[in-house]
This record gives sequence, C-alpha cells and structure tokens, in this order.
Amino acid sequence: MIGCGLSPGGWSAVAPEMEEPTAATEPELLMGPKDWNWHYEAGFAIAEGRVKNISGRSLDGVVAVAEWEAADGMFITSDDALIDYQPILPGQTSPWSIIGTWNPAMKNGHARVSFRHILGGTIGTNTSEE
Repeated sequence: MIGCGLSPGGWSAVAPEMEEPTAATEPELLMGPKDWNWHYEAGFAIAEGRVKNISGRSLDGVVAVAEWEAADGMFITSDDALIDYQPILPGQTSPWSIIGTWNPAMKNGHARVSFRHILGGTIGTNTSEE
C-alpha cells in the first residue's frame, strides 16, 4: 500500500510502516458461542468476551465489532473497540469489551460480533464450540 507524505523536497509517495491486511484463507481467530455475551447496564449496551489467536502469527490492530439488531432483524447500530492485547500472539486469548449507547429496540433483539483489522479487512473467525 502506498500513501502520500511530506519529504524534504515536497510531497511524494511513501510506503507506510504498517502492513496492508490480507484476506486469510483459514480462520485466524476462535470465539465460541459461550465466549461472549451482551447486556444492558446504566444506559449502555455492553458486549464482552474473549477471542483466541489460532493463526501461526501475531495479529496487531485487531478490532471487535458488535452489531445490534431488533427482534424483527432490523439493524439498530454497530460499535467497535480494539481487543485488549495488542498484538495478540499465536495461541493467546485476549479479552475485549465494546460499549455502545442503549436503544430500547435492543431489549428483545440480539447482537453479533465479528473481528477486523484496524485499517479494514475482516479477520476470519471460527465460531464453533471446538
């Protein structure tokens, strides 16, 4: 990925320090259905849990994304936050927490969680019990 930056001679193309996220063919994270939950607290919707790095490499800039839907499946909102451990090392499990503004339509609705790189690009996640 190439960006623009200011060099002593003026604007020029520069290569940034960070790697561009690539699409993984195999899941890189593991989060079972019992590894997270969400609830209402003091005017906020809070989703929290833990996720394990099952890839063979460190993952930096991992963001958890919560999407809330009403009981009829209508999208309400989404919120995101960096997971606690940056980077998350191979085999390591990191806690995460997302806090969003409560909407009364969430009361009987549901949420889903996914993960992405901070600069974009979804991170494959195995959500099975295993």
